[in-house]
Amino acid sequence: MANQKKKIENEMNKFKQDLEDQGGRLTGAEQDKATKEQQISNLKAELAHQEDLIMRQTKEKKALQEVIQKSGEECQAQEDKINHLNKIKSKLERNLDELEDSLEREKKIRSDIEKNKNKVEGDYKLSTEAVADLERNKKELEQTIQRKDKEISSISAKLEDENALIGKLQRQIKELQVKFSAQFRKNFVFKKKKL
Repeated sequence: MANQKKKIENEMNKFKQDLEDQGGRLTGAEQDKATKEQQISNLKAELAHQEDLIMRQTKEKKALQEVIQKSGEECQAQEDKINHLNKIKSKLERNLDELEDSLEREKKIRSDIEKNKNKVEGDYKLSTEAVADLERNKKELEQTIQRKDKEISSISAKLEDENALIGKLQRQIKELQVKFSAQFRKNFVFKKKKL
């Protein structure tokens, strides 16, 4: 029973450690989530800023074309700049998609951690109940042992009294046998003399 109790206590300690580990991972996941959300917010702001730059550059291009005809090199430079900004926008959009996917994965990990935490807590509760049952059984057994010890002590005392009585009776029987033998011999001798 002591080994079983020790085994359950070891399992409880392991469950406690698992629970603390799961809590640590959950905290880390929540911190990662906050970081990802901040990154997404920053990227959205940057994306809006880049879109605003693109709009302004496009307006500037139109205004320059309407006011004066600039050289082909200047127009090409503006085109290159817009293309470059469009590439940046596309890259930022891809990064945003990746971060949103990562956030979904983090949510799933957090859900799994919550499930594991709940399972560990359930196992811990069952182990605690099992230990409580074992403690109750131990107390019941100890009480039974105490009752049996008292019964044994009582029976031992009675046995000693009975043994003393038997010894006394055996001595009385021997005394009676001696008296009977003496009386028998005496009667036998007396009868012989009569004859």
